[in-house]
Amino acid sequence: MSRPLNEGMSSDSKGATPSNLPTKSGPGFEASTVLPDTNASKSISEGGPSGDPQSHNSSVGTDSSESGQEARAPKSPTPEIMLRDLGDKFNQLASLMNLSPATAKEEFHAAALPSYQGSDLMKGRSKVALPAATKEWTSELVDEVEQAFKTMDVLQDTARKASSPTSSPPSSAPSSSAAGGRTSNQPDFLGRIGSLFQAFVPQSSQSQSSTSPSSNSLLPPQKMMDMSHKSIVTNPVVLQLALHQLGSHMQQLPPNEPLYLYCQSICGLLLLHLYELTFKDEHLYGGVGATSMALSAVDMANPGSMIVNIPTFLRNWAYGQRLLAQEDGDISKLDAAVALLTTTWNIYKDIESISQHAKGLWRSELGACLLDRYSATGAIPDLNDAIEHLQTLSEQGHMVPRLGLTYYERFLHLGNLDDLDRALHYSRTQFIGGDPLARSKFSEPTDYDEIMARHLYGLVLAQRFNMTLDTGDLDRAVESCRNALTALSPSHPMRSHWQADLAWILFTRYEARDEPKDLQSAKEMAQTAIQIFDSGPGRKLGRHTRMPHPAIYGYLLCVDGEKTGDIAKIEEGTRHLLKSRKNFSGPPFLESRIEYYISEAYLAQFKLIKERSSKLEILSSIIHHAMLAFSKASENSPQRYSIGLHLGDMQIVQYEHTKVQEHLHDAIAHLCTVALSSTWPSIRLEAAVKWADATDLLGGDGTIGALEVALDILPSLAWAGNHMPVQFRMLQTQQSRIASRAVVHALDAGDAAKAVRYLEQGRNIIWAQSLQLRSNQLTTEDRRDQEQKFLARYLSQQQHASRTPAMTSSKFSQNLAEKLKILEERGAPPEFQNLLRSLEAMHSQVQQKMVELAGSEKVESDAAAIDQLKSDFTESYRDASLHNAARRWQELQKSVEEVDGMLSADLHLSTNDTDLIEILQRGSIVILNVHGARCDAIVISASGASVDFGHLPLKGVSGEEAQSWAETIRQGLYDISQGDMAFSDFEEAILIPILQCLWSGVAHPVLEFLKGRKAPKRIWWYPTGSFAFLPIHAASPCEGDEPGVMELAVSSYIPSIHSLLRAHRSPKSSFHILAVGQPHTPGFGALAFVQKELNAINNSMKQNADKLTRIVGNDATTYVVMKSLPEHTAFHYAGHASQNEAYPFHSAFHLHDGPFQLSKLMNLDLSRMQFAYLSACLTSTGDFTLPDECIHLAAGMQFAGVRSLIATTWSVEDRAASMMTAKVYKELLKDGLDKVQAEDTAEALHQAILSMKESKVPLTFLVPFIHLGV
Repeated sequence: MSRPLNEGMSSDSKGATPSNLPTKSGPGFEASTVLPDTNASKSISEGGPSGDPQSHNSSVGTDSSESGQEARAPKSPTPEIMLRDLGDKFNQLASLMNLSPATAKEEFHAAALPSYQGSDLMKGRSKVALPAATKEWTSELVDEVEQAFKTMDVLQDTARKASSPTSSPPSSAPSSSAAGGRTSNQPDFLGRIGSLFQAFVPQSSQSQSSTSPSSNSLLPPQKMMDMSHKSIVTNPVVLQLALHQLGSHMQQLPPNEPLYLYCQSICGLLLLHLYELTFKDEHLYGGVGATSMALSAVDMANPGSMIVNIPTFLRNWAYGQRLLAQEDGDISKLDAAVALLTTTWNIYKDIESISQHAKGLWRSELGACLLDRYSATGAIPDLNDAIEHLQTLSEQGHMVPRLGLTYYERFLHLGNLDDLDRALHYSRTQFIGGDPLARSKFSEPTDYDEIMARHLYGLVLAQRFNMTLDTGDLDRAVESCRNALTALSPSHPMRSHWQADLAWILFTRYEARDEPKDLQSAKEMAQTAIQIFDSGPGRKLGRHTRMPHPAIYGYLLCVDGEKTGDIAKIEEGTRHLLKSRKNFSGPPFLESRIEYYISEAYLAQFKLIKERSSKLEILSSIIHHAMLAFSKASENSPQRYSIGLHLGDMQIVQYEHTKVQEHLHDAIAHLCTVALSSTWPSIRLEAAVKWADATDLLGGDGTIGALEVALDILPSLAWAGNHMPVQFRMLQTQQSRIASRAVVHALDAGDAAKAVRYLEQGRNIIWAQSLQLRSNQLTTEDRRDQEQKFLARYLSQQQHASRTPAMTSSKFSQNLAEKLKILEERGAPPEFQNLLRSLEAMHSQVQQKMVELAGSEKVESDAAAIDQLKSDFTESYRDASLHNAARRWQELQKSVEEVDGMLSADLHLSTNDTDLIEILQRGSIVILNVHGARCDAIVISASGASVDFGHLPLKGVSGEEAQSWAETIRQGLYDISQGDMAFSDFEEAILIPILQCLWSGVAHPVLEFLKGRKAPKRIWWYPTGSFAFLPIHAASPCEGDEPGVMELAVSSYIPSIHSLLRAHRSPKSSFHILAVGQPHTPGFGALAFVQKELNAINNSMKQNADKLTRIVGNDATTYVVMKSLPEHTAFHYAGHASQNEAYPFHSAFHLHDGPFQLSKLMNLDLSRMQFAYLSACLTSTGDFTLPDECIHLAAGMQFAGVRSLIATTWSVEDRAASMMTAKVYKELLKDGLDKVQAEDTAEALHQAILSMKESKVPLTFLVPFIHLGV
């Protein structure tokens, strides 16, 4: 039975090495037996969990008697026939793809596959035609599933034979005294072993040890051999019987015969296998002694005929040394094993007489020893070598349980996301055949490799949370680890370690969700782990390669004490930690973690105590242990840099309490090192921000450099290899407003142009990257490589992919029928509709067959379990695919020498930029920057033939006031929506006072500044932070007839100067309007004035009726609107819309058949569209947690290419919306449709608002309407 290599064993016994092997007559092993060199016996002698790591999956096959009855019954389709039919349908689908010229030419690139599968599927090709690939891969999939059917039959037959053995094995392995004398009538040894082998392994597998597979074999030879090994070496009864037979046979052999030595080594191997099932020291010592004596008797310089058995001798001996090292922590045993295995491997690997299977076991043990040595020392070369050996075995067809563990360990060491993807893949595939159906069809699995894989899968998911911030990963991690603990034997030595792992995952979930029950569960789990470890069997197992349980428990106590203000609990936890550090004898990188926890424990004390001298003493302890943790952490590991971040932060605190500048210089050194490293962007970014904090305390010299580093790192949080929800969550964690802070420093340095550049670089991160992807797709073939265009399109399509929910079989049928109906409505080709009908019929046939065999309830539960498994697997596969595609896309991006300036995320504004000057000749750009208590305006205007950047400090308003006003408006609007406040009360108590403050503190100073420069009336407001939620365009003294911004300026808003330049440079065309109206949307209240609003547009377009397309009511479906939008140059929407606060990319227009979400909208090409009027609620509200990302429907339209928009900042009243529409179109079309330009729409809205204001329409109904764009 194989186990993770870092799960060490313990023993007081010392293992023998080749230089000090015991003599043949020594005490190492007495009752030895022999195994002849036959195919069947090799399956036993060369098998095992520590050799070739194997596992087998339990499945249900078809009993032969049932098959016979079925043959006499009316013939029905077999699973194989159904499968072939399904394959034919997919081939038809591939043929249909060729009907479309665009699809027929579509190519699939290897970079869009996970790195661990791309080479296998593409077979060395960098790209392949998609229709051809579909046929090829479908054929391979059908072959694989057919093979799985045969495997099920074999396993079913195996289980039936195993359940009725022909003889009862002895209860324990015989000793020398029990061997007794030899009897001449003893049954032939080969016959005994053969019958034993046949009882547990299918007869057909006994010819599979050949390297050439038989053409009619049920399973690939290596897979069958692996299953044979697994069935033997994980069964203690079988092992004991084999030892008994070997002991009897060895009694008949002279001790000096080569066959005796071979059998002695095999006996040792079987004892070592038995030890990994029983954890009895007698089995370990006996196995080590036997393998050592056998190896010491071989003349390695002149092995003669024994050369073919040398791999077995070496592997068996190394196996024993590895188990001893796990138990006593003696690394020299691993050194000796690795040295001998490596040396002899290089000598013997090319000898043809040694079977490939034996070489595989040899290589597997070498990988296992290297992994164990890494666990004990933290030496990354050992881990890399282990991965190389085990990965090669996996590619040769072996099942290698430790492979996922090696990639997981390397991810922890280096933080490489590809290693995390591979760890997730290999841990998942290790038990994919048994989870979750194993729980519904069979008893809990007892195979350790599968159970271990479930536990590892949970650990990997918990680490993935750090990359995604998706707490769903933690939920599944907890579930997977709990399932593994349930399946693990209560007496297994690894139980306490797994409980400690689960405790840590529960604590991680507590930190993510702040749910006290998780912290309590984590403490209880850690406490239980301590009790089991101290009293359970094999309690030394893992002592030298695992974090001590008391250290974990102590840290959790400190966290709990800090939360509850219980200093005594923190002190108790600190004592646990200090004791654990004193007794720990493991590798430095684990000791580093203990030191870090001690530092955090003292920090918890520091936060609670009040007395100054005690605080300074504790602060010294915090830094002392943090420095020890940093020095002992592995080089270039995320752990080291995370500790460096903590250390630098604490040194800043030390300066604040002592005013000793040396502490600040030390902090800057550590934080600079972390920020400039290549570790995770989140760690680097936080370090850069704290670096800036430290330089601020020194007077600000160097702060701008630190902030520039932070701005360079910031886009990495929105990496294209992450789905958009992950990018959004990662940016949400960054609350320091880096760009606005850099603006303040640039303004203080007198460089307003640089301040603007900082804003453009540090805002709209998600949109900037999406624009890069779009630019790759839109450029012509001679400007971009086709692979880059493919990857850009692929990444854009995958940005908003979400986890697919599991569905039952009945829901699947319903879903299929609904899709067929939609295809019919959309006029899909008849061939495709017929194909889908065939699939629907096939699914119904399969479902009916399953119900006949198992009942409907069972079929439904199994279908749900299969779909959940498929969902999990698909998600991890898709993530790995996205990561690989993003890495390749970035490589291609770097190779492009020229990128369009208007699409670049790093636009350096020039004082003589002709496009910008053209814009500024029509008006000015006013940037409103807020950082902390400070507010500034940057006024960008034309000065002759150049651009002028002016700075205006806004001393009449503070950042705290702006934030308070935004929150007050938000709360007031919420109260209105809940019926707790009337519109009139909102206007009197909230809106007017805030408009007055905005006038005096912001708008009036800006207008006076512009008046002095004789600037045009047009203003593009560019708000940052809380200003993004304030109605600057409506600021007014609100006293009698005194004019405000509404009267004095034509206002527009822009999310960035990039967006304005894009809109300005986009091609112009005449208006062809698409008007979509939803007076009655399912699930929403009726909008009585939508029809009147559409009629107003009709009246304005009487002279150009052919330039107006109306889609109203039931006809306004998502598909129809999405299809129609790119075909028009203007868009009017009247209906319901919403801003999704949880995830703003799910903000939506609500159409007849459901939401038309921003995530879909942004993938459209609307580069021809001149104008959009979004007459609905909340179409430009934005996200309150990320104001500088400007994520709302109007911004999505701008991103898709729309040049000019009218949108709403909050909910609008139906009647007022209808009136506004009528007045806007009347003003816009007054000179005829042919004269209308996108640049005219801002003036049209301006005049409409003035007209309605003169008509005494309440301000609350006018203020939400704003203009965006040119």
